[in-house]
Amino acid sequence: MKKIIMFLIIFMVLAGWCCTVSPASPAPPQPKLTVSPEAWDLGKIKGGSSYNLTYIVYNSGKAPLKIDNVRASCGCTDVKISSNKILPRQYATLNATFHSGSMSGKVEKIIYIESNAPGQEINTVKIKAEVVP
Repeated sequence: MKKIIMFLIIFMVLAGWCCTVSPASPAPPQPKLTVSPEAWDLGKIKGGSSYNLTYIVYNSGKAPLKIDNVRASCGCTDVKISSNKILPRQYATLNATFHSGSMSGKVEKIIYIESNAPGQEINTVKIKAEVVP
């Protein structure tokens, strides 16, 4: 009889402990980077020309988005972002100037946006063109 009572006491203690364990807490708010457009296609352009382009970098998340670095794949493209910190539901502009120089034929240049957005630590946008003489 004592064993049954002891078993019931242990069972009730364990059952009470299991019921008091709180469920997992929700994930903390995170930033989310969205860029528009994802690519500029300039079509046919003349060599030796420069083109100013604007991208919108939007934080569609629920925490501040920190832009750690913005860089281009080559020296033919200058990039500058208007703000390194973008609050939720806000945006910054990314201005790029593409210099076609002495290039010819189809070209594709990449701009890298490094941020604190989970899964989007490095995001890319493109500039495409066909350079003609």
